[in-house]
Amino acid sequence: MSKITFARQYRHQRFRKRSGAILPLLALGMLAIVILAAFAINIAYLELNRTEMHIASDSASRAAAREFMISNSYDAAKRRGRLAAELNPIGGKALILADGDFVFGQAQRDSLTTRYTFSPSGANPNAVEVTARRPEGTANGPIKALIPNPFATPGINSTQTAR
Repeated sequence: MSKITFARQYRHQRFRKRSGAILPLLALGMLAIVILAAFAINIAYLELNRTEMHIASDSASRAAAREFMISNSYDAAKRRGRLAAELNPIGGKALILADGDFVFGQAQRDSLTTRYTFSPSGANPNAVEVTARRPEGTANGPIKALIPNPFATPGINSTQTAR
């Protein structure tokens, strides 16, 4: 047998022994990709819920302020704010606001180029601050992750404030 034939035969035997060696590497790689995708999906879903909370608190604040300016009634303003919050669900669940989530006060600014500052007191309120809460132990409950993660908390506590 020549040296070339022996080298070819040895090379084929060596590769034959390693057949299927890529399969465990591929399995581990796919597992890592699935875990990273689940993490990315959960982060995107939680950010979506946070944006929905911002929209719900903003619409509740605007509705309550408008009703308060028209009727000058705290109770009517809170009712209208609750209705607006319920019409903007967060993760498919309506936001429930308590009386303590509404703060009436005064908004003012020093010049046309500065931002408004909110003071939660005053004899003549002209603004409403609404705080949307999703903590553990409340009627709303925390925001649940879309894909359960055994290594993380089951829900995220979130708070958004709008004036």
